[in-house]
Parts: sequence; C-alpha cells; structure tokens
Amino acid sequence: MSDEYVRKDHFGGNIILTNDSLKGSSSYRQMAREIQIHHFRYPGGTVTEKATWDNGGLDRIFGEPAEPGSPDYVVTIREALQFSVEKEAGLTVVVPTFQFFDQSTQSFDSAGFSEYLDALSQAMIEHPRAKIRMLEIGNEYWQRISAKEYGAIANEQIPLLKNFIQEMSEKISGWQQPDIGLQAGVQWRATQDASGIWQPVGVRESEEIAGMLTVDSRGLVSTVVQHSYPDATRKMQWQEDWALEPMRAYTTIEGFRSDLKFALTEYNVSPLTATGVHQAAVWIEQLSSRIASGVGEVHHWGMNYKWLSSKLYDAKLSPGETEEGTIITKATPTGQVFDIAEASLLGKRVISDSEASDQLTVGHGVTLTGFSDQAQKVIFAFNGSPQKSTISWEELQGGTHVTVHHLVDADSPVTAWFDESIPSSLPPGRIADARGDMKVLSGDAAPERIEVSPSEMVVLVLTKPGTPLVIEGAHNVTDPRTKMTDDHIVGGTSNDILRGHVGDDVIMGKDGNDLITAGKGADSVDGGTGHDVIFSGIGADTINAGPGADMVIAAGGDELW
Repeated sequence: MSDEYVRKDHFGGNIILTNDSLKGSSSYRQMAREIQIHHFRYPGGTVTEKATWDNGGLDRIFGEPAEPGSPDYVVTIREALQFSVEKEAGLTVVVPTFQFFDQSTQSFDSAGFSEYLDALSQAMIEHPRAKIRMLEIGNEYWQRISAKEYGAIANEQIPLLKNFIQEMSEKISGWQQPDIGLQAGVQWRATQDASGIWQPVGVRESEEIAGMLTVDSRGLVSTVVQHSYPDATRKMQWQEDWALEPMRAYTTIEGFRSDLKFALTEYNVSPLTATGVHQAAVWIEQLSSRIASGVGEVHHWGMNYKWLSSKLYDAKLSPGETEEGTIITKATPTGQVFDIAEASLLGKRVISDSEASDQLTVGHGVTLTGFSDQAQKVIFAFNGSPQKSTISWEELQGGTHVTVHHLVDADSPVTAWFDESIPSSLPPGRIADARGDMKVLSGDAAPERIEVSPSEMVVLVLTKPGTPLVIEGAHNVTDPRTKMTDDHIVGGTSNDILRGHVGDDVIMGKDGNDLITAGKGADSVDGGTGHDVIFSGIGADTINAGPGADMVIAAGGDELW
C-alpha cells in the first residue's frame, strides 16, 4: 500500500509515564474501549529522558506497579507490555539517551546502557506475546544536547540495539524484530541568514546526526522519527516542510536504506491555537496532508492528558457528568473525529479538494478534507467562516447511501463555572477542556443539504449500494438539552453494523443481516429484513425485529413486537 493511503499505523497513541494509568478502572482504559488505538508509544516524551538509574526512575519503570497518586507514580513497562497484548496492538519503546552520555568528556556509558538493555530484555521475556514495533532512540535531543552529540550517542546505541534484537529473537520464539528509529533534525528551530530571512536548520542537523554514524549504523536504521505540532494560527505548508524535510534528508545520505519509513511519534495540534471542533478540523486536515506526504506511522500525543488543552479525551469531569462513576472520560471533538477516522478511513487514499467536492455544492467558507476508495468517500467539511453556510448533495447518483455526522461545540449544563464550548480564546496558562456533541443521520433519514454554523463540522460518508456499513452515534453526551445525540440511523442493503450508543435513537437495519446495538436511551429499533442480531442496551426501548431468523437480547423494560 503506497504512502498516500490511510492504514492502522496512522492511529497510534502515547502512554505517558507519569500521567496515565492502565489500571482496570482508569480513564485511559475507558478511552481505549471507545476508540481503536492500533499501537502505543511508551514511556512518552520528556519523561523518558528524566528517568535515570541515579534518581530511581528506571527502577520504577522496571519495578512493581504502583497506585496512581502515590509518590513517584509511573506506569511500569510491564503494565505497558501487558496492555499492548490485551489490545492486540504494537508497542514502540523510547530508549533513553541523555543519561548515558557525559557532555564534559563526550563519552558514552556502555555499562549503564547495558544494564538498561538487560532490564528491558527481562520485561520482554516475561511478555513474549508483546509486539515491539520500534526501539526509538531518545526523545527530542534538542532539549539538552546538540545534533552531533545525539548522533554520537545513536552511533553507540545502534549496534548494541542490533545485538539486543538478535538476542531477543533467539530467546522468544516467533519474536518479530522491531525497527530502530532515529530522530530527524529539529523541526522548529531557525536562524537568520545574511539578508535577515529565517531559515530552518532541521536538514542541516539531520546531516550532522548522520555524519556521526558509521555506514554500518546508518544501514541499521529503518525508521526516521519526528514530532509535529501544527500551529493553527500560522500558515501550514512551511510547518509541514520544516518537519518533513529533515526526515527526507536521510534518504539522500550514503548508507541509509532506500526504503526508510517516516514516523511522527508525537502529533497533535499546538495547544490553544485551535480548540473544540476547530482543533478537530485542523487535526484531520494536517494528518491527511502528512499521510499524503509520505508519513507512514503516527502516534497521537495527549490522548487522555488532563492538563493538556489539545487532548483527545477529557478526564476532568464534574461528578454530575459521571453517571455515578461509570463514565470517567469523554471525547473532545478531536477524539470524536479520531474515532470516525479510524473506523472509516482504513485503506482509503487522500483525495484532492476537487475530488472531495464532486457532486456536492459547498457554501462559502467551508473547507474539505477527503478520502476515498472504490466503494466509499468520506469528507470532513468544516465551516471556518464567521457566517452560516450550507453543504448539499442533491446531485449524488441514485442509490448512494449517505451518512451525516454533525459535530458542534457543546457546554455541559452541570459546570456553571466553565464553558466547554470554548466560545472565546482562553488566556495563556488556562486549560481548554473542550467538548462537543454529535448527531448522526443516515440513509432515508439523511437530508439532501445541511446548514453549518461557524466552527461546526459535517462528516459525510457516501457509500455505493451493496457495501457493508458501520455507523455509530456518539459514545457520550455533553449537553443533553440540545438532543444532538438523538440519532436517526438507517442502514443499507448489505450486512451492516449500527450502534446508537447514547441518546434516544431511531435505528433501522433495512436489508441484510445486521448487527444493531441500541445503547443508552429510549431507542426505537427496527431490524428490517434479514437475520439480525439486536442488543437493546440501557433504557426503555421499542424493538421490532422484523422478518427473518432474528436474535434479540433485551436488557429489561423493553417492548418487543
């Protein structure tokens, strides 16, 4: 599959050593049940380099699990390995660098690094089913050392990592050898030239890193790593170029593999440069651009990070929103778009705006981000203008099944002290706990046009007849007063999966052998023709299985006919 196609590797996430918890009742686990994360990165970013043998950090990483909130709490590597096995996901391990390098003598601590590899080996042996995807050399070298110093460390670590990988292959039957990941030059730094123009230094620093590697070490690198946090208040193209050009620089340097892979092991929108649905729109647009530019792997940053404005899930809930503790995290608009994207984009290619707008009438101020394959087109449409606009699809070919996801910023009625819709910019230092709600209309219930207010998004899924559908409503609600989560979901002519989740939904399977889950709320379900499986969920539902050999699993208090 070529690089402009979306794949599972684009939906990774970070497990942050000192922030997250993988305990059974944790918000991270609840998030990972709602959205599919295909591979994880551990132990995260800056904290990777801060945990040393001297300060006890590595002892805690390789030690016994602790309770969240306890002194010096961390997620242990064994917890991360086990979690990746449970989720059938890959795991990237960030290998520390700073602590094994003495800047005053420019010497590498081989003994300390060997001790680290021994501890890592033991943890992996205890979890033989874990799929280690990559050993990433260090995190953001520019925080403490120069590009040349990072290159010197990498040149010491690469052959040792090669030997480690070979030894693990001998110790664990069927162990898949991970990639070795090398950082690209810094993506944000620039210097002024003689004419006063700011010039990025990333390519030069990639060359300096490579210059410290032997030809043998270069040949062992299979993935080039970068971080990317696009700032929504600035022009986007130069930000992408500054991130990707240092990665591409390695492909022109002697000794590196011709099939080098590019990975963004940290990606998100720069905090507070866009919030709510606006952030979600920037996130998907810039993700699509990076995929089209050859990035084959992405780990999203701040998945469930309470103190990060750009997080994908909000775990700072008021007690009035938790339904007696059963809900401990809710998706932000970006989290909702992540969910839609992962469920609907795999195998699709990034398409141009003209392809995305084909057979659509798009009003002023609406921007499009599109993907397609032979059976389906998915379009993320965002109104970034200050006026209402419209999108219509009256010219679509007959028989096309339409699903409309309408996302809006939303304010929780139980938090009078904070407006989660973020109606105006927040001052520096404030945390944007942004939230939103989503309505889903599909099939016969989908309109032919929709009005889109400023800062709202519509996701259109246009599907050819006979294609199996997966349609889901929002997992949770922020403002029940608006009834945004009361969906009307109508399936197609194939074997569909239809999930209402929260809200008083109307769900109709129509033709095919469908799997229908009503979810929470007073739902009305009609299986239609075919042999359907229907789960009623929580609430007083009305269920008509329809003709066919159907199976209905009711939770009680439902009306079946």
